[in-house]
Amino acid sequence: MNKNNKGPEFQKKWFFLDNIYLFLLIIGAIALIVRLAFLHTEIPLHDDNFIYFRNAVDMSLGEIEVFYRESNSGWPGFLSIIFSTFQSTNFMDYMALQRYVSIILSVITIIPVYLLGKQFFAKQYALLGAAIFVLEPRIIQNSLFGITEPLYILTIVFALVFLLKNTNKFVCLSFALIGLATLIRFEGIILLPAFSIIYFLYQKDVKKKIPLYFCLILIFVIILLPTSVLRMQENYDDGFAGKIIENIQHEAYSERGEYVGITSLVVSGIENLFKFLALSMVSYLIFFVPLGIMLLIKNNQKQDKALLIVGLSLLIPAVYSYALASDSRFLFPLYPLFCIPAIYTIKKIFERFHREKILSVLIISSFIVISVYYLDLKDVDVEQELEAYDMAGLIVDRVEGIYLYGPDAGYLHLVKLNQINEFPVNSDEYRPSLPIQVRATFSTMDEYIEYAKISGVTHLILDGAYGDPKLFNDVFYEKEKYSFLIQEFNSKEHGYNYLVKIYRIDFKEFDRIKIDN
Repeated sequence: MNKNNKGPEFQKKWFFLDNIYLFLLIIGAIALIVRLAFLHTEIPLHDDNFIYFRNAVDMSLGEIEVFYRESNSGWPGFLSIIFSTFQSTNFMDYMALQRYVSIILSVITIIPVYLLGKQFFAKQYALLGAAIFVLEPRIIQNSLFGITEPLYILTIVFALVFLLKNTNKFVCLSFALIGLATLIRFEGIILLPAFSIIYFLYQKDVKKKIPLYFCLILIFVIILLPTSVLRMQENYDDGFAGKIIENIQHEAYSERGEYVGITSLVVSGIENLFKFLALSMVSYLIFFVPLGIMLLIKNNQKQDKALLIVGLSLLIPAVYSYALASDSRFLFPLYPLFCIPAIYTIKKIFERFHREKILSVLIISSFIVISVYYLDLKDVDVEQELEAYDMAGLIVDRVEGIYLYGPDAGYLHLVKLNQINEFPVNSDEYRPSLPIQVRATFSTMDEYIEYAKISGVTHLILDGAYGDPKLFNDVFYEKEKYSFLIQEFNSKEHGYNYLVKIYRIDFKEFDRIKIDN
């Protein structure tokens, strides 16, 4: 390792507190306070985080087969252990607990990020890198949702830290952790070849280390094999590589059964990757990371090469993920790695201006201000969310099939939970009979209605959100153009502030108009 990276002169000028661990605790406490300030436990979990909640509750009640039936079962499996020791009859308490666990995991990731930084820099710089990560606003926001990323990221960073220590004991532990990471998110399987390359990169006598490498592969396989075998018996795929293939095959066709093609998926994935990669480094990371990557490549030490290998490997599942969906969280596992090139840049600035104390305080203070501003800007409308949850029950009772309306459709799955007096219970007791739900792209209203006929859709539910297709926004604001859409519900007329409209499709009227025209 290049000792110059440790910054011997800088080590003589402690710009933080003499007790580095005390300062690590202070940064962690600030990060925790910021997270709790923007936490809304009064809003029920929905969408993916509700699925994890449901599976965790079932597993805590002894339904262990859920672990093998579902993909990404590592997170609900971990939660189920905590749920099994928790006592409450209110499902909202369990949902709050899920969020608190996620927050704690996100905050304590400051430890492995700090340890990772110590592989590259003096401990003061490593501390600054850990602060960059734990105060990153998107990481903070993600930790509030109770989903997989905090545990996944924590596991990956610890695995990388242990791998770079390059001792037999820690390397074995590292491969065990990437096995666990793969249970948490199946995309983690891509880390196996990356960690294998890094393992041999650090070896002076490769031939002597081959037997140990087979043991490392065996450790990884042992962790995944029981789950893989049982999933093959249950679902006819292993839930890991099979899951990836299955998703690609499924997404190669549109919701209307039209073949899209694998090539278009790859192109779409790469386009979205670059778009979200640029967005992910706004605000402050964009000033530090690109230059830092250049410095890292120029430095060309083993640990720098290892970081680049892991970073590039994590971009592969990001391309895959962005081919299927658009969500910035697919890049979050890269954020601990971003901290290293960011510190390379900051180190250069410190060496140039020789104002370590002032600049470090200024940087951390700026991170806190930017994070709070971003989180306040992106904070949820609590009243609207609670009204959307309330209206979900009304929608389930009224309609047989719907075009999905914005993100609020996720509350449809929760409508029976309020009827449960004693919790926890098996999810079969609160699974609602949901209406048929579709979301596809349509060029014209005629095209949509014809599709609705054959798919069982009876209603159109719209909230006029900016993200809705322009076609349906036109219905929302200029209903008089569409006489075959009968408005059955307007939330404003029932005392809600959140505006949602339900339209019943009159197929006979539609056919009459079509014949007349």
